Amino acid sequence: MSVKLRAAAIWGFLSVLFYVSGLLTLLTPLPLFYVALTKGKGAATSVLLSALLSLFSLTNFVFPLLSHHDTPLSSLFFALGHYIFFATIGIVLAFGVEQKYSLSRWIGTACFSSMIVAIVFAALMHFSGMVSLVDELRSVLFQVLDQLIAAGKVSGNNEIQLRYLEERREEIAQFVFYMAPALLFVISMLTTVMNALLGRSFMTSRHQQIVILRGFSRYRLPDIAIWGIIAGGVAFFLDTYIVHATWLQVIALNVLLCLCLLFFLQGFSVAVFFVQGFRLPFLRTIFYVVFILFLHTLGLLLLGLGIADVWGHFREKRLTRPS
Repeated sequence: MSVKLRAAAIWGFLSVLFYVSGLLTLLTPLPLFYVALTKGKGAATSVLLSALLSLFSLTNFVFPLLSHHDTPLSSLFFALGHYIFFATIGIVLAFGVEQKYSLSRWIGTACFSSMIVAIVFAALMHFSGMVSLVDELRSVLFQVLDQLIAAGKVSGNNEIQLRYLEERREEIAQFVFYMAPALLFVISMLTTVMNALLGRSFMTSRHQQIVILRGFSRYRLPDIAIWGIIAGGVAFFLDTYIVHATWLQVIALNVLLCLCLLFFLQGFSVAVFFVQGFRLPFLRTIFYVVFILFLHTLGLLLLGLGIADVWGHFREKRLTRPS
């Protein structure tokens, strides 16, 4: 095996390891981003093919051997499509750097390209008759809820919450199904932003690294976006207490979730802006580690910070201060 093929196999297998790990799944695009940026499109294509071959081998041979169950064709197709969804982000991010896209175009192109890939694969699975997409999603949601309930019973904690999950099992699954468009956007956007920030170290030009971080630390939604959250909230309560039209509530919740993510990113960018002022690099590292470890707690705080920035303009004084 040549050195190039061996390197492609290693990088491809690393990407697949991220993908199947669960905890590090959102880092799946990172190896492809690195190879495409430093070695070129040809090397990235080799890594992608190597990764797909590795994933096919794991799904079709290794996992069935461990579980003693054959992998259905629909599950294999889903795994390959799901992986390509993540791989698209890494490849498009590298392409955006080469084309010197602006920050919003760079992130937006990678995010929406991956969403298009996911929609295309979902449509192929559904219309080919391979699987009923609606039934498959509901089945997966029921399995996840059943696993959560079983794990809670073993631990013996949160009996009230477990009882609520059991009683509202079908309603919760239906709710998550209705939120699928917004959840797809959230996963795609978070994956894109995370890999874009981590991938700064791959960029060959120090100037590119600084521009990307500076651009993100100054990210700010137009003030009018806050009216989207207000309108979504009003529509939700109108449906709950007056209109009683399910479609209105579904649209409102999807819009609210997407806008909340964007304001969360604005809050995070405000925090990054001030963290950049730390002179000692290890303090910045501590901030990012704490952010990752306590994301479930800090998430609401950063969302609130992003919304408050609409009126507070927390970065304005420093940005307008003469150097």
